Amino acid sequence: MMYASTTQWVDAPRELPEGRSLYVIGDVHGCADELVAMQRHLRAAIAHHPDRSATLVHAGDYIDRGPAIVRTLRALLEDSLRDDGIERVHLVGNHEQFLIELIGGDPALTRDFVVAWYDNGGEHTMRELDVPGYGRLLDSGEVHELGRRAAQALGPDLVAWLQDLVPMHRVGDYVCVHAGIDPAVALEAQDFTDLLLIREPFLAGKDWPHPFCVVHGHSISMPVVRRHRIGVDAGCWRRGVLCAVQIEGRRLRFHGVACDPELLRQERLRGLDGEWRWTAAEPVR
Repeated sequence: MMYASTTQWVDAPRELPEGRSLYVIGDVHGCADELVAMQRHLRAAIAHHPDRSATLVHAGDYIDRGPAIVRTLRALLEDSLRDDGIERVHLVGNHEQFLIELIGGDPALTRDFVVAWYDNGGEHTMRELDVPGYGRLLDSGEVHELGRRAAQALGPDLVAWLQDLVPMHRVGDYVCVHAGIDPAVALEAQDFTDLLLIREPFLAGKDWPHPFCVVHGHSISMPVVRRHRIGVDAGCWRRGVLCAVQIEGRRLRFHGVACDPELLRQERLRGLDGEWRWTAAEPVR
């Protein structure tokens, strides 16, 4: 059984266009049960407002570290095929980018590339894919073969889905990316690597010059709202709670899903300033 809870509504940093709703789900990292429950929970929330145009964004980092990586990818793929009027967007995270580059067969990839990914949880993904050779010390030729085996294990539908992931999506004055942006660079000139990896100076947001707010994952925190950013990564693989934000007009609230209702009442989900009040957890139907 999975349980869901929501926070109170609070003022949002920016205003969405009339009749629009934006939902952004944080980093999943192979927590398939929580993901499926969150998808079901948010579909029900969206169905309560058929007069609104809803966009559902997944903030990236779907693979590595967690217990059910392939099932997570399958759940994302299957949900993307629903014909229910919801606009679905899947961002690329730094963890997916490792896998995308590996299965892309770039001959420039080296053993160091694979080691860097394994050190960041990639070994979990390759083990679940049952790709032989993941633990070996590889030369360049073997790296190419490793990528071929990984692509074969994923199958053509998941390979195509991964290769279609996007780095950024904008809805009104909200920009959704995996990690953040460089505050000193115009949005159209952002470096792809920063979108997937940046922390500072983005997180602090000092002297923020942009006329938009960024919704992001990547940096684990309690739900956080600042003038320049909204963080949605609650660290599901580590803490057991998957979070999402819902934005409508000039207000927002957070949704949380967990297998243990007590996890949704813990101190760490009250935010940096203790401002978040979570409702009593209810089963996800």
